[in-house]
Amino acid sequence: NNSRENWGVILGTGIGGFITIEKENRKIIEKGPGRVSPFFIPMALCNIAAANIAIKFGIKGICDTVITACASGTSSIGNAYRILQQNQADLIIAGSSEAAITPLALAGFTSMGALCTHNNPEQASIPFDARRTGFVMGEGAGILILETLEHAQKRGAKIYAEVVGYGATCDAYHITAPAPGGEGGARAIKMAIDDSGIKEEQISYINAHGTSTPYNDKSETEAVKTIFGKKAYDIPISSTKSMTGHMLGASGAAEAIICVK
Repeated sequence: NNSRENWGVILGTGIGGFITIEKENRKIIEKGPGRVSPFFIPMALCNIAAANIAIKFGIKGICDTVITACASGTSSIGNAYRILQQNQADLIIAGSSEAAITPLALAGFTSMGALCTHNNPEQASIPFDARRTGFVMGEGAGILILETLEHAQKRGAKIYAEVVGYGATCDAYHITAPAPGGEGGARAIKMAIDDSGIKEEQISYINAHGTSTPYNDKSETEAVKTIFGKKAYDIPISSTKSMTGHMLGASGAAEAIICVK
């Protein structure tokens, strides 16, 4: 279908085929290099999910993969939004996926001190709580169909929501910790609001990143207060990671769907 030359796929992941790498490495150790799967390389590549979707549906426009750690899903949606804004595509499948609950990943995050250390399950993932000690790993995926209004109306699509603004910044501070004061997050929020054309007082809910880690939750709270001031206390704010755990690269897309639904 020629129209699919104007369709695209943009997916994100934080880690990619981590479990595949672990399994195949175990084969080398236990059985030798000759037993490694001939599909190992394509299975481990971070862009294979986007490529498989493009192949399955014959999508011949942009096929891209975004890797921005836990922001990957949100970055994918934001990038798709920009491309549609610029009339470089009619429809883009956007989102992210992650399946990184593996022995090596768990060991790595544990060594970083990022995972929850509570023994009580009810205190395992408690974003913004004074008792928080870290996050609980989760897995999942979230996919949205972003398209121009004209294209959606032409095909009779049910419209669930509209992306009206996007902002992205970098703290350029530390490999794992956010900069003190939440300055980078505040700039990203302001960029998204300015891009949308709406006013700060029109914001009725904030779905926070809220990882349940001491540094992130503090920095994110400071960012929100910087932008909204006293009104920050009146806006409902929550992190759905209290229910899902931290799905790493899949988080942004899954949480966008939660907001839409």
